This record gives sequence, C-alpha cells and structure tokens, in this order.
Amino acid sequence: MKRILIAGATGLAGAQAVRHFGALPDWNVTALSRRSPELPEGVTHLSVDLTDSAACGAAFAAAEPFTHVLYAALYEEQDL
Repeated sequence: MKRILIAGATGLAGAQAVRHFGALPDWNVTALSRRSPELPEGVTHLSVDLTDSAACGAAFAAAEPFTHVLYAALYEEQDL
C-alpha cells in the first residue's frame, strides 16, 4: 500500500491533493496542517506546525512511515 503525507492540507493545492489521493484505491492518505480540515472518509489528519521542530519530532515519531510526500505548505513572512 502506498502511504502519502500531504503537507499543507488546508491550502488550495493541498486540499485538492487530499481529495484526489483520498479517492484512489490502494492509497493511505495523511493530511498535515496546523488546523483540522474537513476530510474525505478514510483520510487521517496530523496536526502540527512545521515551524516548531519539537512538535514535528513528536508528531512524526508516532506516525507510520510514508512512501510519498507532497509538500504544498506555504510560509509567508509578514512585511516589516
């Protein structure tokens, strides 16, 4: 079975990727985002802030290994 982690699952591209891969047979989909989105049936959610290394370490230590990663997360710096 293919296991994909989709980082940025609440954004435009990430949400579409979650829907796409979630509808495919033989794909186990994990959506990663800070806030919990509405997810298709069978998709799991991993809540973590990618800018927090300690939180990432704890979240990924408990996760199963992934065969694929789709990175659609965006980090925008505020204008100074």
